Amino acid sequence: MDQKRERDEFDHEKEMLMKRFLYEVFKIIRGKKFSRSQLAQLLDVSPGYLSQVFHSKKPLTFDMLIKIQRVLKIEFEIKARPHP
Repeated sequence: MDQKRERDEFDHEKEMLMKRFLYEVFKIIRGKKFSRSQLAQLLDVSPGYLSQVFHSKKPLTFDMLIKIQRVLKIEFEIKARPHP
């Protein structure tokens, strides 16, 4: 596999993993009747920055995941399984 293709696949996997976390966040804030702007305020980030995270323009960091857990009073559950 050439380096560009390998990098593209890596970037795609990274984006899909971020989207899985963010979809869970989306479901929680929708259930709590929060807007993303309200979540941004709770996270002490700008709504524009949070929008960029949700649209994969900025990375979802572990720091941000911890802040999300704290403000939404949730805990992400992590489990590993063999890749099909």
